[in-house]
Amino acid sequence: MSVKINLNQPQEQCLIDLFNHHNAGRIGFDIRVEDVVFGTPADAEASTGRNTTVSMRTNGSTKIKGSTKLHYNRLDMGQMPVPPNALMITLTSNHDTTQSLVPNLNAILGIQLKETDLIYEPIVTKQLPYGLNEKTLTVASDCLVFKGSFGVKLIREEPLSLSRPPVKFEALKFVVKNEGSYRSYADWANTWNNSKTIGSENNTLRPTRPFLPDRYDVETTGGTVAQVEANDPLYFWYQLYPEDAPRG
Repeated sequence: MSVKINLNQPQEQCLIDLFNHHNAGRIGFDIRVEDVVFGTPADAEASTGRNTTVSMRTNGSTKIKGSTKLHYNRLDMGQMPVPPNALMITLTSNHDTTQSLVPNLNAILGIQLKETDLIYEPIVTKQLPYGLNEKTLTVASDCLVFKGSFGVKLIREEPLSLSRPPVKFEALKFVVKNEGSYRSYADWANTWNNSKTIGSENNTLRPTRPFLPDRYDVETTGGTVAQVEANDPLYFWYQLYPEDAPRG
């Protein structure tokens, strides 16, 4: 009889759940994970109908004493029903060994591998080509729930300086005719910021006439240049903020 086990929990708890499913009714209570010490899993004999055997020994904190063997099937990571491109991990400065990939694998697969559940191999990112790099990971023989080998794709991202052309900013300067006859922006902003009432704000706007030329050039759609006279000292302001322009 098969049983569904939640794999997103410590592997010892997975085996306890499996044991209790088959034996709790017979012994009359559930074993807790803290009541048992597991040995090292090994290949099971063919007669058991399972691929793994592990010893279970109580530690004296439960109603029963002694040890037994649990026969069960470890899951082959190479045969997990995972889409080919699901196991893709972008390498960061934290990834320096195969074991450092475990948090990413757990998040993708919804399981709880321990770092020591993978065979240790160094990852030297700077020696990998940019883009996708296929890597085979091998599960350690003493992993309780998983076994086998499986492939992942490690991504070494290109630095921005290599993947994009350099951006060069040119200095931008506005050339104003008769610059000396206009109020500076600093003077204008200082007067505006020190205005205390609506009336003083109006008085601030009116003196901006020297800041704005009475006549200035406007390039038309045909490419010709025409002179426009600003009869209202706020003419230029209204071009920027038409909603402030008088109606009628």
